[in-house]
Amino acid sequence: MIAAEVLSTWSARRDRVHKMSDYADAGIAHYWLVAFDKVGAVTIERYARAGGQGNMSTSGPRIATWGRWR
Repeated sequence: MIAAEVLSTWSARRDRVHKMSDYADAGIAHYWLVAFDKVGAVTIERYARAGGQGNMSTSGPRIATWGRWR
């Protein structure tokens, strides 16, 4: 199973710290964070559940960065 969150200014810390931990504790295997910068470029970061423990580790580099979202 995969969970994905779209980051916003007010939710970034909660999504990166608290929700990531909650999803890992719930057994979610993969977690993606989607972010838009000020000009609309998209970045997706991917994380995977680390060995049976309730935490996530990076699963390689960012998946992709695209130019302005239209």
